[in-house]
Amino acid sequence: MLGGVSFAWYYFDAAQISYRRSKFLNVAVIFFAPIAIPFYLIRSRPRGSRLKAFCLFLGVFVLLTATGITTTRLVSYIFGNT
Repeated sequence: MLGGVSFAWYYFDAAQISYRRSKFLNVAVIFFAPIAIPFYLIRSRPRGSRLKAFCLFLGVFVLLTATGITTTRLVSYIFGNT
């Protein structure tokens, strides 16, 4: 599911900035999103905004990871699974 969501964002973002997507990057975004999305951001953004785009991605990635870990631990605590 994460691959599909990542690809949808990538597809619409690339269309919005008129970035020509390659078949290789299309597949990479679906299966290797944590690596492919930063690669795409660095390649598709102008020189002055690459770091900002990467930092925003990193922040969202860390937030989603922390949310997933917290949710897993909370559910485990509530239902008594270890």
